[in-house]
Amino acid sequence: NYAADKIKRIYRRICAGAVSALLTTHTGGLAHGGLDASAVVIVRGGTDDDDLGEVQSGLSSFGYCANLNAKTPEMASPYLTAATLAGSAGRRGLDKDPVLAGVVARKEDMRRLGIALLEILIEATRTTPFWQTTPKPSSDGSPDIVPSPSALGTTFPLGGGTPVWDEFRKKAQDANGAAELCAILSDDGDAGWDFLGLLLGMNEGDNPLLQLTRAESHPFVA
Repeated sequence: NYAADKIKRIYRRICAGAVSALLTTHTGGLAHGGLDASAVVIVRGGTDDDDLGEVQSGLSSFGYCANLNAKTPEMASPYLTAATLAGSAGRRGLDKDPVLAGVVARKEDMRRLGIALLEILIEATRTTPFWQTTPKPSSDGSPDIVPSPSALGTTFPLGGGTPVWDEFRKKAQDANGAAELCAILSDDGDAGWDFLGLLLGMNEGDNPLLQLTRAESHPFVA
């Protein structure tokens, strides 16, 4: 299928640029702090529809950056502290432990990037919302059958780890409306599943910088 193959190739380039940009951000001593699908910038040059070599991506919206090396708000200025980002991710009380706060801030960035990249693929393949088992009521009381992909934020809690990712993968593979998404992620020996699992399947003891480095060099985006 020409259209599906084109989506696959473009999607891989989007993932490659975004994960590389986040690795550059982290190794530069910063956490992004505000990642979502709108922060993934996609740029395409050239005029030939078949020329995907010019498709590139990166990250924007750095207004909530944290200085991962700062121990106090004064040292972090003009950025936030890692403890502030960790607190917004539900891990409060880390002001006295900047190292752990930095680990949490990095993991939250990776979780949010994984959700953003998954949302992009869901929209591109028009995947049905198989991950939501109970329709949400709308403001007027009628059922909301097609929820926003942002519902994925609660599907992948920080620290949910491999079991949560494996459960999502199984639901996708069993769902009737996710065939194209699964085909793209299952290509080349499940490369896409493995790649996104590095971002969305992190366990509490995983090293986020090591995981992100593995993602950046993964065959799915190589």
